[in-house]
Amino acid sequence: GVMEKCSMCIQMTQSTILTAKREGRPVDTNEFATACSAACSSGSIMFGDVNNKKDDVAKLFEDDRMYHLLEHVGTKPNVFYQVKVRNV
Repeated sequence: GVMEKCSMCIQMTQSTILTAKREGRPVDTNEFATACSAACSSGSIMFGDVNNKKDDVAKLFEDDRMYHLLEHVGTKPNVFYQVKVRNV
């Protein structure tokens, strides 16, 4: 197979937006899902709207443990990570 860059399941995201629009309502908090976040039963992969302060992802974005890969290079990626907590 050929390795491709993750598109953040744009088809699923657009489907969620269109469904809410057809129903005449805003997209609900934590309604967005990607294939990997839907398949991850442990909740270690999450997807959502960082601009919606009620969304769980926005709360994680404000956490002190959040970091971006290669942040010092200034790439400003859309993916962020949480530092693993260790009891040493």
